[in-house]
Amino acid sequence: LLKMHSHGCLRRQDLPKYIASVSNDAVALVLKLHASGAVRLAVATHSDEAEYGWTRDAITGVPTAHETHCIGEGLAREVLDGLFPPEIARSFYIVAYLPEVRGDQDPRNAHKKLHVRRIAEHYGVANTDVLLFDDDTGNCTDTDAGVVACLVDKARGFRFSDLLKDGDGGPKYVFARPPLGE
Repeated sequence: LLKMHSHGCLRRQDLPKYIASVSNDAVALVLKLHASGAVRLAVATHSDEAEYGWTRDAITGVPTAHETHCIGEGLAREVLDGLFPPEIARSFYIVAYLPEVRGDQDPRNAHKKLHVRRIAEHYGVANTDVLLFDDDTGNCTDTDAGVVACLVDKARGFRFSDLLKDGDGGPKYVFARPPLGE
C-alpha cells in the first residue's frame, strides 16, 4: 500500500516521508473497512526486526540499529499510528517476518504464505478468508490454495482502480489459487 519500501534499513529521520508514501486510496480503504465492522485488518510485511544488524544503512554502510533505524513491527506501528486514530491503528494485527533473515527455507513459508496463515490463525478464519494486497507478483502468485491476492502498482501504491474490472470483465491484477481438489 506504500509507494516505497524500507529494504530493512529505513532511517528514523525518514519516517515522515515513508508514512507520506501511503496512497490516499489505501487510507480511505482502511477507514471504510474499519467503519464497516465486518472486516478485520492486518499488515503482512517482510520488514523484520531480525534485520537489525543484518542489514546495512544504504548511505553510511553501518549496520542498522534500533536507535537510528525503524524496521519490522515497530515500523508498521509507526506508519499506522502516523495515519490513523489510535482505535484504528491498534486494531491491526501485524506479521513482520522475512524468512531469509531467519534462516527459514521452508517453501511453505515463502513469500507471504506464513503471513497469511498467521493472520488467519489470529482472527480464527480460514486462509481463504484473507485478502492479500501486495506489490510483489511472487507474493501474489505463490500463495496457499484458495488465497486471493490483489497486485498493487509499486510506483503508486494501492488505488481503488486496482479493483476495477479490466477489458475481459474480471478484476485487474487479482490472483487466486483454487482450493485443493478443485
